Amino acid sequence: MVRSIDCAPQLESAQSEYCLTQDQLVFLNYWRAKIHLGRLPGRHDIDPLEFPKLLPRIGLVDVLRNDQAVDHPLVYRARLLGTEITAHFGRDVTGKVGQQLYDNAYLRQIEAIYGQVVADGVPLLCLCQVPIKDGGGMTTYSRLIAPLAANGEDVDMLLSLFTFPPSEPATRRQLACAKSVWQVAAYRESDVSIPSMTAG
Repeated sequence: MVRSIDCAPQLESAQSEYCLTQDQLVFLNYWRAKIHLGRLPGRHDIDPLEFPKLLPRIGLVDVLRNDQAVDHPLVYRARLLGTEITAHFGRDVTGKVGQQLYDNAYLRQIEAIYGQVVADGVPLLCLCQVPIKDGGGMTTYSRLIAPLAANGEDVDMLLSLFTFPPSEPATRRQLACAKSVWQVAAYRESDVSIPSMTAG
């Protein structure tokens, strides 16, 4: 089991334990398998061809350090977004940093969540409640965020698996951008059988 994560005071925590889906277990076990002698995997350890089924829902974020900046010592830049992610939100933010995309309240939420993964060096699961565009009500999707470090210690990327509710296909209704409320969720690993990473 991944060690338990103590949520920082500014982060809201989900009240109930979340049971990981089969795809989330595949993602988590893949990340774990890349750990070597207790050192975090780096981007060079990750081969997208080893998890083709998950690729449309994979996001990759660069962690940029600016020790001279008091307000934002860590800056997060979208490096890659899977096609299903961009379809759900109706835009592609590849290459942009949080300050270019979000208002202060949403940016603080992202910085708190991502900052915790960077500081702790362990995966974190977030449940994200978000409005559906055009008055479609609310829905919840999840992000399972895992740290990567080129030198095995200092996190310089975040690898995420997005999981959307099957009742909200991207082709039908899009989710509102930068409007979700994130909760850190404790999770357990169900006893489902784990398919091969290369399964289509």
